[in-house]
Amino acid sequence: MKNRIQVAFDLGSFSIKGAVGRIINENQIEILSIRSIRTDSIDNGDIVDKEALLRSLEYLIEKMEKDAKISIDDDAWVSVSGKNIKSINSSTRIRSNDNSEFEVDETTKQKLLTQCADIQVSTGRHILHKISQGFIIDDSPLIRNPLGMRGKIIEARAHIVHVQEFNLAQIDACFTEDLAIDIDPVFDGLASSYGNLSEDDKKLGVVFVDIGSDKTNVVIYKDKYLIHSKVIPIGSNFVTKDLATRFNISIQHAEEIKRKHVSALSKLADVESNFELPIENDDLKRKFNKKEVSEIAESRFKEI
Repeated sequence: MKNRIQVAFDLGSFSIKGAVGRIINENQIEILSIRSIRTDSIDNGDIVDKEALLRSLEYLIEKMEKDAKISIDDDAWVSVSGKNIKSINSSTRIRSNDNSEFEVDETTKQKLLTQCADIQVSTGRHILHKISQGFIIDDSPLIRNPLGMRGKIIEARAHIVHVQEFNLAQIDACFTEDLAIDIDPVFDGLASSYGNLSEDDKKLGVVFVDIGSDKTNVVIYKDKYLIHSKVIPIGSNFVTKDLATRFNISIQHAEEIKRKHVSALSKLADVESNFELPIENDDLKRKFNKKEVSEIAESRFKEI
């Protein structure tokens, strides 16, 4: 693991990002390159323009290879997101055939987690993650790691994240066939929670909300266990469209207003604060109020 190179790509609707890092040890990674490019080739997790996606990825890879002084032709983590992501909590159990005790080993543990997924996920879906929510042996309390323990009945609980096979197949073909890169797909909401939450956050209990361009990921932890994840198909791009419609302005100007002048809580915006934007095909400028534009944004974030 030490000094291993790891590559990752985040396929968003607003932009595509790529990163290269050298793993120093279990808790440390040296970032060699981070690159980003604007794109509209992805819509809520779905590829809508493969040629544009390939051009963007080829550009990113070229820049990342130059930064990191390596050749990217092996494997990479790739984010999977959007409305096709589903999740469910599941449980299953096994018991000894002769009512005698047996020891839980890694094979038994993984068999139980696989069963948790298989009994819940239908055909046409690909399982992204089987995340343990603990084990119960006979009448024991919830056990985090059952390896080496003995009992007659072993129950497993798990959080299962899955995606439509068609969507994943399109992403996989783009990387493996066109770029010769094997992918390890990761639910972007889960990856984001790993990157931003501490172990204390998870132990105390936390609702982690990640608002993207066209969707919002919600991940909930309790007692260190992942107990819920959800993709809501509403994101900050809806605020941009609301502003463009309300003030009859271009998407570009609406995006500029959102990024520079909007507060998600309108009470934090100064009612006396105004700003101006140029009117297209005119020498005049149009005046806007920060409080007013923030109220429009707030209503959309309340919906989320």
